[in-house]
Amino acid sequence: MMSIERYLTDPIPSRLTQLPPELFLHVLSYLPVRSVLAAASTCKAWRTLALDNSVWWRLWQAREGIPHLPSTVSNPCPDHGRRLLDSFSGFGRRYRGIKDEGVHGLSLNTPEHEQDDRWDIPSGWAIDFDRANLMLRERACSDVFIQPEKLASMEENDGAATNEDGHLADSEKEDSPASAIAHPAVSRKSPLMLDWRRLYRDRALLEQRWRDPEGDPHTLKIDGHRDSVYCLDFDSSRIITGSRDRTIKIWCIKTGKCIATFEGHTGSVLCLKFERDWDLGADGTVHGFMVSGSSDCTVCVWDLISVPVTAGERNSDLTVTNGSSRSEGALPNVTTGTLGPPRKVSAELRHVLRGHSAGVLDLKMDERWIVTCSKDALMNVYDRKTLTLHTVLSGHEGPVNAVGLENGRAVSASGDGKMILWDVETGSCIRIFEGHEKGLACIEFKNDLILSGSNDCTIKLWRASTGECLHTFAGHTLLVRALYFEPKTGYIVSTSYDRSVRVWEWREPKTEEGPDQNKPKGVGRLVREFRNLHASHIFDVKFDVGKIVSTSHDQKIIVLDFSHGIEGAPLFV
Repeated sequence: MMSIERYLTDPIPSRLTQLPPELFLHVLSYLPVRSVLAAASTCKAWRTLALDNSVWWRLWQAREGIPHLPSTVSNPCPDHGRRLLDSFSGFGRRYRGIKDEGVHGLSLNTPEHEQDDRWDIPSGWAIDFDRANLMLRERACSDVFIQPEKLASMEENDGAATNEDGHLADSEKEDSPASAIAHPAVSRKSPLMLDWRRLYRDRALLEQRWRDPEGDPHTLKIDGHRDSVYCLDFDSSRIITGSRDRTIKIWCIKTGKCIATFEGHTGSVLCLKFERDWDLGADGTVHGFMVSGSSDCTVCVWDLISVPVTAGERNSDLTVTNGSSRSEGALPNVTTGTLGPPRKVSAELRHVLRGHSAGVLDLKMDERWIVTCSKDALMNVYDRKTLTLHTVLSGHEGPVNAVGLENGRAVSASGDGKMILWDVETGSCIRIFEGHEKGLACIEFKNDLILSGSNDCTIKLWRASTGECLHTFAGHTLLVRALYFEPKTGYIVSTSYDRSVRVWEWREPKTEEGPDQNKPKGVGRLVREFRNLHASHIFDVKFDVGKIVSTSHDQKIIVLDFSHGIEGAPLFV
């Protein structure tokens, strides 16, 4: 029997042209994207079918799921990063006088096996349907929506218009109030209001920007702190940073403007976490949650308050000092994110946790717990609702520099070179990990994977449930200061005192293949590297699907925006 690809190359594809359109669409849904594009170039009738929205929804679904290592890989190179080692031996001597209070004691290069099918394998692509409905309600990014025929009469009654390609017209977006137009909800069960061909193209472009070693992402440089910026966290609207100048600042991620400044600590702010996108899609005043740790040995618990801005309203830069507000300067303290109306943000200091006897170096939180670690070699676990101390975890012989939290388990990384996995509820030690040659500076804990960065210049990936070291990423030439990991895409971003930000990729074998001693544990490799973003030590780094944000001793915050100008990017998660 002739293959589908053979039909696509026939001069006169007579057999398939005799199929009913519904059946032909079903056949197309099983083809890889390259074959669908080949079908679209065959003739006008086939082009119409190949560009059908349902076909591209199926192609999008093929890219969902966690990336895995193709079974065809036979000889992976576990030390790919070593090929890209560079000489930076004199760097450390220049910065010996810099005080880091957060750590103590211490070309699209596609592999051969991916060249043909890299656009048809799971890559962690995902759409946030809640954001899609918010965008539809607000008439934002109209080009990613298709107006269904069944809504034609509704749109005529509401005075709505569509472009000739079926997208919502810009004039309607500008003139019609969002609340006056009703639309059916977009969901996985009813997805075809989204233009999946457009979204596939946008997401593929975003992926290419991440991997293209010659491409330069749009860069936003933010300046405003008076001393080293030790820590950061960010969401779709804002970046929040903590500094040695003892302040916490909130910045608009789109403009880089300072929205608010909070003062509550009497020492350097070394770590912080906040409830991301707590006000996304909200109409009125919304309260969020943030915790911060400091060299003053305390953890501050903040109540974040987000208020929508009325048209034309502009306010002075807001500063919160010890739980009270005062105005200074003349900058508007307004976020202008892609989704939702502009908003003002303020904060109230709700509580101060005083359980450590030395500086609080890192913290993590989830819906139930707040876990902090300190230079005093201890970890404190607090109940998030009551803010009471639940337990104290002890077992390290040096300062605990970093902590991870995942599904009731915590992992700690210390200057003594050890990692310990804990049961948060009982306070018991589950497992001790040893393998680094020097002290640990940072850690990430996601799903069943733990990433650790060390003063030995390497990053190690561990299986939490077994204690097995799966891979060692080599390439940094000085202490690995910060890490961030997203298992859904397999991307890892690290930063080091060598002033580089590196993007790595990790892929595991498919679980259904079963255990086999001869099969690889997985493949890790360097995707690309950024140098000279900062003039000094880089202290923290985070990323999401479209951006990398880093902070440094040079008092700067750098945003690398790979999604700049991509209309569908706000939907990608």
